[in-house]
Amino acid sequence: MCYSKAARSPVEFMREHMHQLVDECCDNYQHQPQGEKKILEELENGFNEVMLEAVDLHYQDNNQETSPLLLEVRQELRQRICKPSEEEEDPGAQETEEGFCDRVLRLFKKLLLQLQEKWQAALAWVKQKVAAGLQAFSEAVEAIWSALKSFCASVARVSLSCIQA
Repeated sequence: MCYSKAARSPVEFMREHMHQLVDECCDNYQHQPQGEKKILEELENGFNEVMLEAVDLHYQDNNQETSPLLLEVRQELRQRICKPSEEEEDPGAQETEEGFCDRVLRLFKKLLLQLQEKWQAALAWVKQKVAAGLQAFSEAVEAIWSALKSFCASVARVSLSCIQA
């Protein structure tokens, strides 16, 4: 997937690729209605990949630095997002005659709900990681500040001793 900084934003990139994935899914489903589980898994995986790439592109647009911690967090995010969704019995699945469009719409809504839940959980995890990281960073800055104050106080005492002597 190519991305031209000048041409599109990460959100536009994501929209374009997600529309393509939906078109491909509908084409595949129309030709293979019995393989819906596989087709939906492919669509979910495609959506996740596109959204992860959009996150990376958005971050790259706004930040030029990369740290080992950030790479670790990005890998963990990818693992959390790309793990398969847990399948539940679909209460909407019926043996009745359901039209193609109705069935696709119902399955698509189910997929969107799964994606929403997965990404909300991932966002909560990222916020927790950021808060923990900022807390550790804040404590490090406080420790350095305390050491600097102590050093300055010591220098002030030595200077005062030298002046008084």
